[in-house]
Amino acid sequence: PVDPSQPALTVVPTHVPKVGQTIRYEGTHNGNVYTEEYKIESYNSAYSDWTVSSKITDGYSVTIDSDYYATLWSTEKHNSQLKTCVADGGKLEIVTVKSGTFQTCVLVKNGYRIWRGPTPFWGEVKVEKLDGSLKIEVTQFTL
Repeated sequence: PVDPSQPALTVVPTHVPKVGQTIRYEGTHNGNVYTEEYKIESYNSAYSDWTVSSKITDGYSVTIDSDYYATLWSTEKHNSQLKTCVADGGKLEIVTVKSGTFQTCVLVKNGYRIWRGPTPFWGEVKVEKLDGSLKIEVTQFTL
């Protein structure tokens, strides 16, 4: 049954990583306006990795880069994490950010609190550094 006191969850279609997917995060870092934008540029089947370009803006500084990833988030990976969230030391939580309302698994590790949900790339819906110096959330994404 649906709990009317809870916001309706944003429906994210079943997805796997694919060339052209994008994601954007916005927030603050050390009091500055901060954004991160990522795009899957290519897949190299010989090495089984994804090339992801990034543009990070921190105040007036802009860093453009690309990197390789063997694993990116998918619907299957999200569903698997939800099943093991509590056993892995996390907490199930519904979180609302600019891009929607999502069922997440909140994990605290390595100085960060991370809300993992059904969004592409790394499944990070929201990230906060425990010392308060970084707070970002996903504002848009494409599948």
